[in-house]
Amino acid sequence: MEAGGAKLDHVVKRNVYVVQGQSPMPAFEVFHRVWDSRSDPPLITLLFVSGLAQPEYLAEIEAVAVVPEE
Repeated sequence: MEAGGAKLDHVVKRNVYVVQGQSPMPAFEVFHRVWDSRSDPPLITLLFVSGLAQPEYLAEIEAVAVVPEE
């Protein structure tokens, strides 16, 4: 994000992919630590999947940011 000029405040949507059988709570706990102080947190979509590209991973988080033009 930094290379593209984006900051955490520019995130408008987050997709959380969790391997079936795993709890989504650790991902949500991280989200709350980072975004609890914001009045307009990004939209969250949670998806349970059978596996990820890296088999040893249990969750993956994808963020979409919109950087305002200067």
